[in-house]
Amino acid sequence: QPMQKDAEEFYSGVLTIAAAETAGPEAIKRGFKDGVEDRELLGAANLVDAVFGMKMEETLTCDETAAVAASAEGSEAMDVDGGEATAEPPVKSYDLHRKLVCNIQGGSDTSSQTNINHVAEGIALALSGKIEKRSEVLGRDAVWSRSQRIARLPPIITVQFGRFYWKQTPDSQDHAGVKCKVMKPVAFSGTLDVYEFCTEEIQKVLKKLRDKALAEEEDRINKKLRGEREDKEGEGEAMDTSEEGKDGEAKKEEKGAASSEAAGEEDAEDAALKAALAMSMEEPSPPVGPGLPADFKGYYELFAVVTHKGRDADGGHYMGWVKAQQGTS
Repeated sequence: QPMQKDAEEFYSGVLTIAAAETAGPEAIKRGFKDGVEDRELLGAANLVDAVFGMKMEETLTCDETAAVAASAEGSEAMDVDGGEATAEPPVKSYDLHRKLVCNIQGGSDTSSQTNINHVAEGIALALSGKIEKRSEVLGRDAVWSRSQRIARLPPIITVQFGRFYWKQTPDSQDHAGVKCKVMKPVAFSGTLDVYEFCTEEIQKVLKKLRDKALAEEEDRINKKLRGEREDKEGEGEAMDTSEEGKDGEAKKEEKGAASSEAAGEEDAEDAALKAALAMSMEEPSPPVGPGLPADFKGYYELFAVVTHKGRDADGGHYMGWVKAQQGTS
């Protein structure tokens, strides 16, 4: 009887096969409805990596040399294993990931120091950690801090909830260990903001577009408030009961209406001209990934969920929900 495969194994296997069959720029361009420019690919070599792949920047920092060098600033040089205090240069590398992992801790796990309640917290936890690696400055193995950030965003992001893990059983007879499932609930919303998970270069682009959208929204609200205020002021004007007062007031209102209308047209023309000049002088934002809108701000909308029903890692059922387009079943 064949063993049951979990969703992550199936997902990774399908994408690996599809990536081999869709290699090359022509296959990538055919996969995008509106096409994609070469400068947007940012290293994507096949359609799967262009749609699902994330270029990850990993930075390793030696904790021991960084701490000693920091304590030696502003004072006499301190010795580090017989040498001067010198910070180990950070080690930076790049890798390809086709999913983000939500690291689930806390709940019934009494040994855990971090309690994860939201998917964003779990992703942030999975993108950082500690490893043991040789330090050339110290001449021995040392503890390094690992930090990963997204350097290329895809049109679709898959997030894996790390619920299955292998638990050691040193007190058992065979010491083989057992497969376990974390049952702790982790909340997620309909929108995922990836700004905090990106490199500084990507964050600069996203922040520029977010600030622009915020300024446009504030301008729209201010214009609406000004219009409502002018309407209220017009309704509250006192009416003159005399005929002469009526005629004079009518002339003033007619003149005021004409002048305010002309001023309003001039203000609108000036605003449109300023906006056009600003757009013409503004440099286009560099691409942050293939197939993404020019005004992409780093927000992803949830459209599909796959869940595992059952307490056993080797059994249970998988269930899926997909958001249908309006007018379809």
